[in-house]
Amino acid sequence: MSLRMRIAALYFLGFFSQFGLALQAESHYLDKEIQSPEPILVDDEYQAIYPPTAEIVHVPINCQNVLIAKIFPCRADSDLELRLEKEYWRHVATMDSKAMKAWLDKTSRYPSLSQTRNSGRLAMLKIFAYLHIYADSPLIVDPIKSPHVLAAFAAALDARAQMPRSPNAQAFYWAMENFTLFTVGAKKRGVEAAEQMIALGEIYGEWGAAGPIGAVAHLMGANDPELVTWGINYYDQCFEDGVCQRATSIAPFQYIGTLITQAEAYAFLGDERSMHRILDEVSHLGVEQGWPFIDHVEDIRHELTKSGGLMELWRSGLSVGALRAPRGVSHKREACAYCHAGNFVPRHYYP
Repeated sequence: MSLRMRIAALYFLGFFSQFGLALQAESHYLDKEIQSPEPILVDDEYQAIYPPTAEIVHVPINCQNVLIAKIFPCRADSDLELRLEKEYWRHVATMDSKAMKAWLDKTSRYPSLSQTRNSGRLAMLKIFAYLHIYADSPLIVDPIKSPHVLAAFAAALDARAQMPRSPNAQAFYWAMENFTLFTVGAKKRGVEAAEQMIALGEIYGEWGAAGPIGAVAHLMGANDPELVTWGINYYDQCFEDGVCQRATSIAPFQYIGTLITQAEAYAFLGDERSMHRILDEVSHLGVEQGWPFIDHVEDIRHELTKSGGLMELWRSGLSVGALRAPRGVSHKREACAYCHAGNFVPRHYYP
């Protein structure tokens, strides 16, 4: 390692010591027992950067075109991959589905042409990139955009196959199962998929937090009061147990995002008092933590409680499969932004 690289490494360690990051010897996360890079944990003092400043990345043509790659081989580039993930979160934070589609287009062939070892992580990003584009439709079931759901499922299978010991890859696969089964009304099997997600927290502890956090979000979006209540209560218990308290630099505001989901769940149950209590807590935490979307809280409250609003519509029993309709903000593109905006992708995520 050159002197410059050694100095940079020491700077990196010093800068992130406040987050408790312990860099390990140079080894790829795929070779570890848990196939996930060491996360940077954050607390209430995390400073979000919003609007995002990530660049729009150029992917070389030989990493996009098969014929050109035969002449000029595409080579794996971890710096490029890091910049691509940063750009990805930019589109999530700004809720820009058009830009997300462009991101998917330029990254679609890169993993296979470059043979990068980080292909599985890029596949995980693609899952929600496809769903991000699908969610641009006002419909819960949109046949015209259904290929995006199929592509998301394929990406979930790909990520799981490449990283079988990754809690997140497992969580996202079961999330796709749960979403699809709930959408077609296969509630019992959908609940079984949600249970698989919850089990990841029990198996992996904090490392598996994406499982229960994702599961309760899906349960709280159901049209069944029993499932919604289960989702509310399980998240509270998971948070008390410490698993769902974990906030990383990738999802620094997951707690605020889940609280909004809880507020809408209480609204669906007709518990307006609890709904207002939760939204008041979101307002308090949002100001305290510098959450970028603090000005959305009163809009969410209004959409729930106004005449002809979501509470009134949900009381009419509208649903699609096992999901209530119409969707609240916690089950739209905004939900991803609420949790992930202002995030930071560590350099060591792409060894």
